[in-house]
Amino acid sequence: MSRATWLTVGLVAVLAACGSGSGQGTGTSSDRSTGQVPERLSAIEEAAEDIIDIVPREQWADITRDVHDVDVAWSHYERQAVIDGARADMVSSLSKALSRLQVAADRANGPETAQAANDLSRATVELYGLYHIARPVDIGRLDVIGRQIILDEQRGDPAAAEAEVRRVSSIWNGGLRAKILAQHGARVADQTDRLLSRMSLAAAANDRDALVSGTKVFLEVVDAMERLY
Repeated sequence: MSRATWLTVGLVAVLAACGSGSGQGTGTSSDRSTGQVPERLSAIEEAAEDIIDIVPREQWADITRDVHDVDVAWSHYERQAVIDGARADMVSSLSKALSRLQVAADRANGPETAQAANDLSRATVELYGLYHIARPVDIGRLDVIGRQIILDEQRGDPAAAEAEVRRVSSIWNGGLRAKILAQHGARVADQTDRLLSRMSLAAAANDRDALVSGTKVFLEVVDAMERLY
């Protein structure tokens, strides 16, 4: 084989290696066509939800560990987020939420920790929108908003909670309901319609107990939406 042929073969091999190995296992791939969310982004979302779940039990050692895991995952994924098309405000939102979470967890402040974790989840859900996943991002948004309604009521802000209920209705009736029906989710859609009516009435009447209990059931229905995909 001539020297020119060897050079050609070598160049092809290098290019192939660069293409096939871009980011596999490193979290730096910019390929958004796989229909999968990067593992580190999923890890951030899972940790944020776990923190919200265990804050009421004041399991601060576990919360501290989750916060550390988020910090590590974000430090590795942040550059990939930018490569994959994240706007500056999306990156900033997650970074700021993480900073607030670290401070709140260090102080063992339950309400602030839960709020920062939900803000972190909100930022993470928006980054999910960068990837061609089958499940609508709006389902993730409903999950975040549902938790926010409960947090608003817990800190005594019924006006904020009512505004969040209106956001749920806007997302649901703005296109998500039709997508759920297209996934053979008529039963889930009917449940959501009934719960939204119940939540709207409770919010308008400033009935905290009814709104919180209805929202908790609503979050279970959101889980059922996720299972349709």
